[in-house]
Amino acid sequence: MQAITRYLAAMRYLRPIQVQGRLRLLIQRKGLHRSPLYRASYQQCATGSEAVTPLPLPPNVYRMCNVMDDNRPEDLAHNRFTFLNRTVDLGAPIQWQPTGEAQLWQYNLHYFHYAVTLGNGYAYGGNLDAYPLFRRLVQGWLAGCPVATPIAWDAYPTSLRITNWIKAYTLFGPLLRQDEAFAAQLRQSLFVQASFLEQHIEYHLMGNHLLENGRALLLAGLFFTDARTQ
Repeated sequence: MQAITRYLAAMRYLRPIQVQGRLRLLIQRKGLHRSPLYRASYQQCATGSEAVTPLPLPPNVYRMCNVMDDNRPEDLAHNRFTFLNRTVDLGAPIQWQPTGEAQLWQYNLHYFHYAVTLGNGYAYGGNLDAYPLFRRLVQGWLAGCPVATPIAWDAYPTSLRITNWIKAYTLFGPLLRQDEAFAAQLRQSLFVQASFLEQHIEYHLMGNHLLENGRALLLAGLFFTDARTQ
């Protein structure tokens, strides 16, 4: 009863759009996200054949995507990840929902900032080992985090992951053009994630969350030239 009273008291300070957003999120998480048909509808909305803009994207778009990442490629190769000054070995296959780790640490795991680190290592450092590692991490995430997986598919980490994967796609462009099967898999997931994010914008939180949602959708709109993204 006290929890309900506190919740109602807090709602007095929320804007109507935030109240509506919280109710919508509650319905999505408690109902829709548990439906196999709902999850499948997103997976079926893309094929991987979606057209993308000629690469690379303009330099000003890259400046939108600057990230800070403490992960070293040699650690990533052994499934060791470092966030918030804490390094954790996630084993093989990678445990994408590691038990006992704080939500913020897990959020950082799903941001995929390290994808940009690997992309920079290849594009500007000539590290040819970066691409197969990037490929393995992405495919591991796709296998371990189907649509609507809690934390992994929360709107904020999804926003940052879209941004980072698109930048990595441009950085690894020459190799992806030679690896069409994986490139199509990556495009399909990006389209699905952008479609999912569009229906999960964080109006209930506003602030920087809303800005990141918008930035990711803007970048996806620039990346894809498919009519559905315009």
